[in-house]
Amino acid sequence: MTRDELALALAAEMGGDISVETEKYLRGEHTRSFGLITEVAAIGSFLAQAAQLAIQIYQVRRDRGYLIAVLDEQAPSPAKIAPEKRRSMIERLADILAKTK
Repeated sequence: MTRDELALALAAEMGGDISVETEKYLRGEHTRSFGLITEVAAIGSFLAQAAQLAIQIYQVRRDRGYLIAVLDEQAPSPAKIAPEKRRSMIERLADILAKTK
């Protein structure tokens, strides 16, 4: 599974504009409103960055708990995303990745 596939899989689960913004971020397009990043754009950016980190970690150590702990510590913590929502997305990324071979 690639970074894009992982990020887009979770974005599709989350639905709505998140899928669109994640796709834009992965293509290098960034949505900004008057110079401020929107919450949906922040989520898209977070998903792409956390997915890349998740894949790197999981390739070395295939352990869901370890993956969640490292992502929680090292993945970006955008101000626009509530800590509980960030943690939930980390757990879902780990779940999706753990289901792959």
